[in-house]
Amino acid sequence: MKITIEFNLPEEQDQHMIYVNAPAMQTALQNFDRYIRNKTKHAPDSMSDETLRALNGVRNEFNAMTEGLIYE
Repeated sequence: MKITIEFNLPEEQDQHMIYVNAPAMQTALQNFDRYIRNKTKHAPDSMSDETLRALNGVRNEFNAMTEGLIYE
């Protein structure tokens, strides 16, 4: 199967740039998820329960928002 995507430039320049940058954006999303995961998984004893709950909440919300967008 082949897919051809066409853009009418310069009118669709913004859409074209989104398409071109999609792999880098996906990597950034993966890296951000890993960053938050590491902060919670390896949380120092000095981290308050409130902070840990907040980070877990942010990660859960982030994962809900990016569901289907991040592939490992």
